[in-house]
Amino acid sequence: MSPSMRPNAAEAESTSFAAGVGASTSILYSKAGAVARIRLNRPAAGNALDLELVRAFFAAVRDADADETIRVISISAGGKLFCGGGDLAAVSSAEQPAAYMAELASTFHGALELLTKSSCIVVAIQQGSAAGGGLGLLLACDYVIASASVSYSSAYALVGLTPDSGVSYLLPRVIGHRHANEMCLFGRVIDAPTALDWGLIDKVVAPESLDAAGEAVVEHLTSSAIQILGDTKRLLLAAPSRSFSDHLADEATTIAAFTGQVDSAARIRAFVERRR
Repeated sequence: MSPSMRPNAAEAESTSFAAGVGASTSILYSKAGAVARIRLNRPAAGNALDLELVRAFFAAVRDADADETIRVISISAGGKLFCGGGDLAAVSSAEQPAAYMAELASTFHGALELLTKSSCIVVAIQQGSAAGGGLGLLLACDYVIASASVSYSSAYALVGLTPDSGVSYLLPRVIGHRHANEMCLFGRVIDAPTALDWGLIDKVVAPESLDAAGEAVVEHLTSSAIQILGDTKRLLLAAPSRSFSDHLADEATTIAAFTGQVDSAARIRAFVERRR
């Protein structure tokens, strides 16, 4: 849904569970004002992705995206790891491992596709290391703030699997083909400063400052001209897939539409008055 069609978010805070999440403790879901918070909650398993978790994660993302009051989705995790990727113990113990993996991947991919297409801005607050599908989850987010102590790995080649979770698509686009080769073909593990240098993440902070810094990012987004965030995200994502002429036409239509909106018009008047 285009954010230009979203009403202003309610100020009152509330906590609720997305449909399909309430029966699972693997995902914690809450919302307050314009922010939905999704937390991976399998700390003892390194937040590894099993069917219970990915089904609940999909439900949480779907409900946050469909909620017209939500403009920002915050994703975090509990425990030492952010997400260690697929739960290979669950896969190998399944009656039909290939079928289990197919459902696991397709369900998680559905959630990632929703995140990338959502008009909500998706912020990851990363307290621990990420591998495999966890790396794919970070790549699907719009902004990643990470603890200085974390690391990143593809990890697929280590267990004889090809990448999933959008890693083979997004990773080379984000960090470049050569760096993606290092991680996926040669198994290079990179630290947070390297990830920042390569453009994989947006900000690195001390572990003890992460929660406050992450909330500051969310607060900045929700206190800005929140109505334009989703369409700005849409324009940035659409640019590489179409001609300059088509993109200019979309920009002109979109900026004109916002110029007539109440909040944007008020901000324009305030800017002009300050200039005067």
